[in-house]
Amino acid sequence: MELLERERFLDALWGYADEAAAGTGRFVLVTGEAGIGKTSLLESFRDSRPDLRWLTGGCDGTATPQPLGPLQEIAHQLGDPFVTACHDAEDRFALFTSFLDQLDAGTGVTAVVVEDAHWSDEATLDWLVHLGRRVSRRPALVVVSYRDEDTSNDKLRKAVGLVAGYQSTARLTLPRLSPEAVRRLARERGPDAVRLHALTGGNPLYVNEVLAAGLDAVPPTVADVVLARVAGLGAEAQALLRAAAVLAAPAPADDLVALAGVDPHHLDECAERGLLAAESGCYRFPHELTRRAVEEAVPDRMAADLHAATLRLLEDRTESSEARMAHHAEAAGDGAAALRHAPAAARRAEAMQSHREAVAQYERALRFVDAAPASDRAALAASFHEGAAEALALMDHWEESSAHREAAVVFFRQLGDPVELSRNLRRYAVCQWRLCDGAAYETLHEEAYALMRDAPDSWEKAMVFYGHGVNADPERGTALLNDALRIAGKIGAPDVTGLALAALGYFGLNLGKDEFGSTVRALELAREHGLDLHAATHYTNIYQYAVDLLRFDEFEWVWTDGLAWCTDRDFLTYTYCLNGARVQVLMRRGLLAEAVELALATMQQRISPVNRLSQLVNLVPSLLRLGDPRATTYLAECWDLARRDGEADYLLKSAIATTQAAWLSGDESLVDDVVRATLDRERDVAPCPWSRGELAAWLHRLGFPVRPDRALPAPWSLELADDWSAAARWWHEHGCPYEEAVDQLWAGDPASVHRALQLFDSLGAEPAAAITRRRLREAGELSVPRGPRRATRANAHGLTPRQADVLDLLGDGLTNKEIAQRLFLSERTVDHHVGAVLTKLGVQSRGEAALAHQSSADRAG
Repeated sequence: MELLERERFLDALWGYADEAAAGTGRFVLVTGEAGIGKTSLLESFRDSRPDLRWLTGGCDGTATPQPLGPLQEIAHQLGDPFVTACHDAEDRFALFTSFLDQLDAGTGVTAVVVEDAHWSDEATLDWLVHLGRRVSRRPALVVVSYRDEDTSNDKLRKAVGLVAGYQSTARLTLPRLSPEAVRRLARERGPDAVRLHALTGGNPLYVNEVLAAGLDAVPPTVADVVLARVAGLGAEAQALLRAAAVLAAPAPADDLVALAGVDPHHLDECAERGLLAAESGCYRFPHELTRRAVEEAVPDRMAADLHAATLRLLEDRTESSEARMAHHAEAAGDGAAALRHAPAAARRAEAMQSHREAVAQYERALRFVDAAPASDRAALAASFHEGAAEALALMDHWEESSAHREAAVVFFRQLGDPVELSRNLRRYAVCQWRLCDGAAYETLHEEAYALMRDAPDSWEKAMVFYGHGVNADPERGTALLNDALRIAGKIGAPDVTGLALAALGYFGLNLGKDEFGSTVRALELAREHGLDLHAATHYTNIYQYAVDLLRFDEFEWVWTDGLAWCTDRDFLTYTYCLNGARVQVLMRRGLLAEAVELALATMQQRISPVNRLSQLVNLVPSLLRLGDPRATTYLAECWDLARRDGEADYLLKSAIATTQAAWLSGDESLVDDVVRATLDRERDVAPCPWSRGELAAWLHRLGFPVRPDRALPAPWSLELADDWSAAARWWHEHGCPYEEAVDQLWAGDPASVHRALQLFDSLGAEPAAAITRRRLREAGELSVPRGPRRATRANAHGLTPRQADVLDLLGDGLTNKEIAQRLFLSERTVDHHVGAVLTKLGVQSRGEAALAHQSSADRAG
């Protein structure tokens, strides 16, 4: 069929290929609804550019795709040694790097095509993001097609969002055919063009199928269209087509014949009708929708027999994918085979960090656990529930993880192994903490400790002592952590050693000692030993402590490196934790709108209650400072989660937010008995003086009595001593303008109050600015500055406020590093903003952006 209304897209692909040939690689997203012609466009492009080296792969439309399926397919096109590297890979980052080496090793431009990314597994999406970051430096064109009508695929949306921010990325969205294009097609084949367009909506696949089957006999669904064409085949050709649909992968004729039991010559009939296409010795469906329509029409018993035959075929081959065999085993109802292949597929998915696929395989295995011998069922069920719980935890799906972990605990109690039971009690406790159930967390930890307290030294005992020690008072906790260190040294457990070292460092920091050296050493130890998840934990905890202790400049590298580390490894829950601490930094820096933007964006994700709480404790004061009415609702939610969680720091930060709400609103009744009692109650359980000091200072400002506390450092000690000017200088030196302004206001002299007003106005902190103006008027000042008008500059280019800030600094000639320092952002974030600014302005360089900005400013002037 003629390719209509796609010329400009072909031209664009040609242009991107030429850019790659000139040394600037490109990453192209080809999007559109199912059947819109993405595959046809890419086939036409391929036919038109035989000068490119083509590597193509497609994502599997089965329920549980093989991790890195497209890369596995491409591997066979590259041949050994990459085939072997791909099959044996346990470190996916080494595999990704090896693929980049393959691109560099080629002559000329390599075109990498990955189709149907909407069916991709997590590891494939991570590979594509990895490619997107690095393709600009290689002679390569990467083209990825996917359906964009389904907005429920969070993983795909996140990956696309990351890739779309790179300057090397372009997007081609294919529209439906116009009535005129459909009329041209209909004129070739005869049907009424108006009816044809109404029936198909201009979708090229539907148009093609209707034209092939005849307009009058086709109901308005593509499945019926496809099946109408299938009905025109002979019985033997239909048998081969059903076999191909069940096999669900490009296959040689011998495989299809083995499954269908008919003469291979009937494949010609399938090809002639356009239902199968021959390519490189294999037969495949021209479109996954066609395959699925055929597969779903196969009678149940026949389908089960075909799946069983496919399973036997695959099991005879050493290179067969565990995921594919598990799929066919389940569809065949073969429980024993499902129990052989699904757990292996889950472990493979875990190795590739495809957590969603790992969960699907463990849950598949659980559906067949009754097929195992009775003596093995409890152990298998416990293992599968545990595996699913771990994978769900890494996805930050804690409610589902908790359900699987609870089931695992039940089975491990039956099995009577105290070590296995202890491990699962600990992990179950983590689930409850993530769900803000502090009481359940403590109960589960106590049970684990009772199991291991008098047990022989082991890794599990060391972990229990570590976990119990972290939650104990400093004296008891230090003793338990040192016991954990002793056991770890005895058995050679660097993971436990790192955790215990870090925890001892945090105890020291809580007591006012500079113990960051221990925490950083723990991070280094985790990275040295390949303990990726432990490293993510250390990045998160170090950064939160640095932020709480107002040492975020010194530890900016932890934010930058840690976010990249966790994002690359898809440790979502840790990226959310890092974001929570980052919101606190932005708030302290006076970047209130930026703090709100980051917190709300994180909270839009599917995150655990404790991660939501980590955003709320800094979102609420940021909203309060801006005078945003949403603060009231979020404050109520913050208190609810903090009380359920029971953790001292969250309760203190909730109380701090409440005192600020009381000051800004003038309603001191908000500071009720609960808020006032929080300070004294947490004095005994929260040795870290920072949050305690901030709450004490705010209560003191509002006139509430505060017990003396020698442990409080500056600036809190200065504020409690009413040395407001010294405290303001401290905040100024540490780059915290809002806090400086508050203390300038309390200093009370005219110069200080005017300085406070200037700061509040510059931050957009209107409620505090209004209080300050009222204070000046009450002091008898007749001419109080009115303050800046609300920003009214229209942005014709659709830039966000932060992008406008970046553009201003580009106009001043600053580098990305200098902009990052000026705006208190990471250099990576600035890179992203600069790319977005260039795209929205329609320019290619920073110089052009600066000129466009100056031109706009001149016109506005």
